[in-house]
Amino acid sequence: MTPLRRFLTRLSEISHHLPKTHALTRVDAAQRLLRGHAWEGLEASTSAPLPLVERTAKLLRKGALYRLPGLRKATARDIAAQRFRLAQLLLGILTEQRFGREKEELVAGRLTVEDHRLGRTDTDYRVLNGGGKPIFRINIKFHGTAFEQAQDRVGLSPADCFPLATYKIHQALVRQGDEALPYVFLVLSALGLTARSVSEEISEDYAWFVAICAKLGKRDVEEAVVATLVSESGPFVTALRERIAASEFRVISASKAERVLKERLFDRVFALRQRAFTSAFRNAEIDMHFSLSAEMTPIREFLRRVAEESPQRLTVLLDRGDIA
Repeated sequence: MTPLRRFLTRLSEISHHLPKTHALTRVDAAQRLLRGHAWEGLEASTSAPLPLVERTAKLLRKGALYRLPGLRKATARDIAAQRFRLAQLLLGILTEQRFGREKEELVAGRLTVEDHRLGRTDTDYRVLNGGGKPIFRINIKFHGTAFEQAQDRVGLSPADCFPLATYKIHQALVRQGDEALPYVFLVLSALGLTARSVSEEISEDYAWFVAICAKLGKRDVEEAVVATLVSESGPFVTALRERIAASEFRVISASKAERVLKERLFDRVFALRQRAFTSAFRNAEIDMHFSLSAEMTPIREFLRRVAEESPQRLTVLLDRGDIA
């Protein structure tokens, strides 16, 4: 298969998940135009005008992939990194989908959960009380990689250790202070289900496709690929869903995370005790490590407390980190 045919095959699989304004939609429209499709049936799928699509079709006829605007050649290292990135996104979206399926059951009609994922911010959901007033924000994290040296380095069992980047705690506290709205991390821990192991099951073709499109709204392309993988629901994705469904959500508020950070700073932030940490652990984040069992709260217990408290008292308890 030629590089162009490889590219167009993958594009046809993901194109309906791309925003209409994305540059690749005109390439897909041009491909269909060459196959004999009428423009009237194609213009709804792309914001590009017909003359631009026709010029793109001429480039496709010439068969030179990298003459298409914005595409670049990808190295083996680029492709490997992209497979890992797609695995991270896939685990993230499957975790969010699980919460989406269960959230109404969890809040039992007493609260409302607003979906904020489309904004690509540090908020995934916002929870409202019965009167429609926001009471806290949720940011969802997937946790699959065990810190094998946790016992020696931070005094926690690898199975009971959740790392959270210190800058993320700071960002959450800033957001919380600016909006006077408590911020909560919701963590799904499924140890052994790592992005590295999942990446091995992701088609190299998809990773190659995203890597050569890196200059063309890469995040949109990544999300379109992941949406395609999720919608296929093959054995690989089904097995991931089952593993995620068998795992437990736990909660820690930004306020409690800050309190524990201050109390256990040198015990739990290994980077502060490691000489030349950034040289020894290149690209590693400076993490605070929390006990899943002792410092984080199962989501059902957390939401039970949320439903029992008055809005005013709940805000105070979350701000102090007393219930999560």
